[in-house]
Amino acid sequence: MSAEQYGTRLLEEVHEESLEELLSEVRLILEPRPRGVLGIPELDRLLETVRYPLQQSPARQPWTSSIIGSPIEGLVDDGAVLDASYHRHRHNPTFSTIDINDKPATIELSSQQAASGKTQLLYFLASLVILPESFHGRESAVVWFDNDGRFSAARLAQILCRHLERTYPNLAESEVRSISQQALSHIHVFRPQSSAQLLSTLSDLASYLLDRTKHASIHRPLGMIVLDPATAFYWQDRFEADMAQLEASTSFQTGGLPLPKQPSKTANVITQLKALQARFGCTVMYTTMMMHNTSSTTASKNSAAPPLSPWNTLAALTLQLRRVPVPQFAPQMSLEQCLHDADRRLEVVRRSRFSVSVAQHTVQSIRTGGDRHREGNIAGGGDGGNLPGFVMRISKDGVFVEE
Repeated sequence: MSAEQYGTRLLEEVHEESLEELLSEVRLILEPRPRGVLGIPELDRLLETVRYPLQQSPARQPWTSSIIGSPIEGLVDDGAVLDASYHRHRHNPTFSTIDINDKPATIELSSQQAASGKTQLLYFLASLVILPESFHGRESAVVWFDNDGRFSAARLAQILCRHLERTYPNLAESEVRSISQQALSHIHVFRPQSSAQLLSTLSDLASYLLDRTKHASIHRPLGMIVLDPATAFYWQDRFEADMAQLEASTSFQTGGLPLPKQPSKTANVITQLKALQARFGCTVMYTTMMMHNTSSTTASKNSAAPPLSPWNTLAALTLQLRRVPVPQFAPQMSLEQCLHDADRRLEVVRRSRFSVSVAQHTVQSIRTGGDRHREGNIAGGGDGGNLPGFVMRISKDGVFVEE
């Protein structure tokens, strides 16, 4: 082997990464990302199942290098200890208490019908993100993309205040109002009217967040990015894509060159979200509506299963929300019996209970080691397999998660 070939081989073994990636990995070694990232224990347990599968080592291993406690302790600087610890955890698979390449949470909230509690749950989660740490919040900022123009600051403030009053009953009304107003100033709402505007805002978001002259959240980390809903511009984008395809076909028939195929706007949005998540280490949450299959049973059996949506494959955890149904009156009940049970039935309706379960394709991904592609149509959802969900109540007094 010549010297040139040997040098080329050595260069191929060199691992290259940016300074930002290196500092991010060092930060995860010194300050591991907490597992309870959302503030709702029931939801954090579901997320932990996805992000932290069964680990190899049953006991927690010490973070420090074996240098500490040895006869040569004190003869090396802290940089050498950190470097030894870094390489030990990076290359030893038995150290499974932390994955330095672990990604922040990406969660999809989906439902088959509107008014299923997706936005209300996002309001509650956003409240937990912006609250100070002294009130068991994450003391972070939230970026909210209101893609359908239905964001309600009044409802968000109501949920936040009710949470404070319920959790801290000794707080005075003026204190609750002051805490909520200060916390709400760290929610940044954008209202794009198209996918093009959404892409433009996402591309400029980092510059906006790092500009101390534009907002008061400069000293807070970015805790969560919300897209509600992520599929708001689906039909608009589909129309534009069909028109572009028609124009390209007409141009080709008249002798013009065929236009190169461009990536979809959804793919570009997802790329921007991944870049922001990698840079700021924030949670990404978005809402979608499950598409109904209107074809007949025979046609469904003979046709190939539709591919997974890009939004399905982006999320590490997909949660399906639906209103808990209230049983109807039995056909054999008399009018007097129905009137007698009317008040109790109305009380059950007023409780507004919603179930939150894990989508079947998320369960399949866990069982297959991350491979989400499987046979069958996942649009119908599932009961979450063996992963238990939870139930929440939504009322004018706020959002409550049942234990």
